Amino acid sequence: MIDPVSAASLAVQLTVICVTAVRQIKSAIEGMKRVREDLLELLNRTERMRHILELLRNLLRELGNTPHKDMAIGLNGSACRQTMRDLESLADKIAGTKISSSLLAGAQWLSLRSKAKELVEKLRSQEADIVNILVIIGVAASIKTENQVHELKDKAMSEAEAVDPFDGLTLVDNSFQAPAQEQNQFEPLRTWLGHVVQEGHSEHYLSSREELSNAAYWGNWKAIWSILEMGQKEYAESWINATRLKPLEMADKMSYWTPLHQAVYNHMNNATIELVELLIKAGAFRTLRTAWTDEFSYKDMTPLELAQDLGYQSLYNVLSPIIRQAVPAQTLGVLQHKFHELIRNDLRDRVEIEHIYLPVLVVLTELEVPQMWFPVKFHKYSPAGYVYRLDGRELVVRSYNIKASDATQTYRITQEKTLIIDEALVFGS
Repeated sequence: MIDPVSAASLAVQLTVICVTAVRQIKSAIEGMKRVREDLLELLNRTERMRHILELLRNLLRELGNTPHKDMAIGLNGSACRQTMRDLESLADKIAGTKISSSLLAGAQWLSLRSKAKELVEKLRSQEADIVNILVIIGVAASIKTENQVHELKDKAMSEAEAVDPFDGLTLVDNSFQAPAQEQNQFEPLRTWLGHVVQEGHSEHYLSSREELSNAAYWGNWKAIWSILEMGQKEYAESWINATRLKPLEMADKMSYWTPLHQAVYNHMNNATIELVELLIKAGAFRTLRTAWTDEFSYKDMTPLELAQDLGYQSLYNVLSPIIRQAVPAQTLGVLQHKFHELIRNDLRDRVEIEHIYLPVLVVLTELEVPQMWFPVKFHKYSPAGYVYRLDGRELVVRSYNIKASDATQTYRITQEKTLIIDEALVFGS
């Protein structure tokens, strides 16, 4: 038995070990696919324990505000510490070991494998013990019912399973679609429209995009909805954030105004708050910036900044971005720079010659599932491009058909380096 303060302190210490171990084990699985099955269960169990410890810490914090703040907690601290020491030791060995095909058959990996299985069982047992403690604390102190505790646990566990974010993607009409929550259903990935010059597009595509831009410019919102529907149906693209296409010789004068920017500008005419809300609900990004304006304070303006410049206070709240992925701006900038470097190395001088608008990562912070598809037009292979996804403060990327037909390459981009990996793993759906 230990007191709540000591239990909370222990939970913090153990959580830190879990975080480090998860990082090391995930790196081993991504870089050495041969050991995937052996380590994946340990990875998931460690992440589950991290979530359970976070629940324990939060519940102990609530307990501190009740008359039961001094109740004894039936947590076996010494056993938990020993398990975490074993986990820390194994994770360090995994991180420092080059697991090759020859080593897999050797005694060294068999020993690590045996220890991993032992740790899985210890973590499973201790997880069950801590869940029981959560129930006891919640019920005894009238903080949570048993059902509420298990609901919190189930929610946490749903976020503690490592998955390959690129697994299950299906190509439909040159656009990637991801499995939806409904069985046997798919939904298209959000698409980054990087080909912003007119060259390379069909006449019908160009005329449709021009109609969209003109409708947004003049505030013909009824026409916009029908054009957006046509773009999705005929080209499997969402044009809700599309900018006006220009001839190659005018590419340096791209404004990158989206329909949402235009709606803000037209607010005093016919773009109501309800219309702005509909655009956002349809997927308009609130973090995208213009590249050029001739009558505002700055050239690079978000829709909110335009509203502030124009004094449209009624739009401030609806245009304030809801950030679902909290990543520091500096970190996003580093990841974006490295991602652009990767693309430039693949496409060489095409980026400059064709004025390709490379993905802006800040828009990922607005998405529940921060994953997008950036198609690259090739005459030899089609489709080709990159699917990319935020994973905490890192970015995982898979390229498709960039260097050869039916060729894929997977990367993990951190603030320090870009790694080629066998497969990517992220937690949650």
